Amino acid sequence: MNTAQLKEQRNYRHRDLLPPDAIEATEATIIGVGGIGRQVALTLAAIGVTHFQLIDPDTVEPVNLGPQGYRPDQITKHKVNATAEDIAQINPEADIRAVAGPWNKHLRGGTDVFICVDSIKTRKDIWTEWHSNGYRAFIDGRMGAETMRILTIENRSSSKIIYDDSLFSADEAEQLPCTQKSTYYCANVCAGIMVSQFTQVLRNMRPASDVVFDLFTLTLDAQ
Repeated sequence: MNTAQLKEQRNYRHRDLLPPDAIEATEATIIGVGGIGRQVALTLAAIGVTHFQLIDPDTVEPVNLGPQGYRPDQITKHKVNATAEDIAQINPEADIRAVAGPWNKHLRGGTDVFICVDSIKTRKDIWTEWHSNGYRAFIDGRMGAETMRILTIENRSSSKIIYDDSLFSADEAEQLPCTQKSTYYCANVCAGIMVSQFTQVLRNMRPASDVVFDLFTLTLDAQ
């Protein structure tokens, strides 16, 4: 099967749901490719996104295998390079810029930004530098072991106010034991909701600005 046929078949079963032209024009910047960010990247690649910028300074460690889904053969590799390899396996057409270092204000974003970092300070810094850059969607995923929060900012002023209010001080963040910080299944659900929010933006719909989901109690709150 040639490249054109493969592309046609990839989009075939969601073509009426996900606009192919909008997906093809997407330039996704994913900041942090740990548990959530890695799954966001792989899901975007599967639905046909081909332009990626991955930003993360960390390398794969044995403790990342369970909660983040990296493979044993990827240990010691930079996470951005390991994720880039897997994106290319899913979608050989992908054009990937892997930045093996921390986010900084000199980096250029794309059409859509996915924030998947651990630090509230880093979120504040990114938001301060990039919020006025005219991105189509700015989606932030946060996770505990079995809880998640997804904030989606597009052109509504109300979503920007909600996001500003969410940037509490680091001292206010819930502190969990190291053995209770993240799970692979929670990361997958969180990433799936983030990509779902993104596809609503592609369809000119209004996604929820703030989604909180507790997997343990199966309770959902969205506004």
